[in-house]
Amino acid sequence: MRINDKEITIDIFVYIGLVSFISYFISNSIIFILNYFLVEKYFLVNKITTNQKTIIIIFILLIISFIFNKINIYKLKVKTQLMILLIVSFLTLGSSFYLSRITSYWKEIPKIHLIKPKSGMQGTIITLYGNNFGEEFEKGTVLLGNEELVIKYWSNTKIKVEQPVPNNFGKKELKIIKINKKLSDPIEYTVINPSKL
Repeated sequence: MRINDKEITIDIFVYIGLVSFISYFISNSIIFILNYFLVEKYFLVNKITTNQKTIIIIFILLIISFIFNKINIYKLKVKTQLMILLIVSFLTLGSSFYLSRITSYWKEIPKIHLIKPKSGMQGTIITLYGNNFGEEFEKGTVLLGNEELVIKYWSNTKIKVEQPVPNNFGKKELKIIKINKKLSDPIEYTVINPSKL
């Protein structure tokens, strides 16, 4: 059967569309998962860089192209290919919108990954490490129990505060309230009673 130029053009268009959309969908999902675990949850890296994202996208693109060549997608009817393209496009655009909304929400929530030291007394400088704290001109509040700590340094990933004279001693919850009123998860800090040293 003779294949005309129009059919070949449609096939190529559908092939490029499918490879592009599926690669974009999978790459976005992988970047989202890596960002959640490496940056947001465990703070192993500060962020996923543009170069790293590009490498992931190219790698996925090559894999999808290889798979499509193996299964010979050209065997499918043009109508079937177009229907698959339409479904994949819808899923890709929908998931991209959803993932961008979640990512935007994450960036609003301050996250404390580590504090040093984990105990101290009056005058102790406590350093908080994490992300989404806000920039210096967007300083929020750091609370130890119900007491507000004195801020010595503030950046998006690091805060230094001074422990004031405590009302009482023992284990307390330390948390950050951003300027936008978003609250971090609390982390435990022990206020030492100097009279018991």
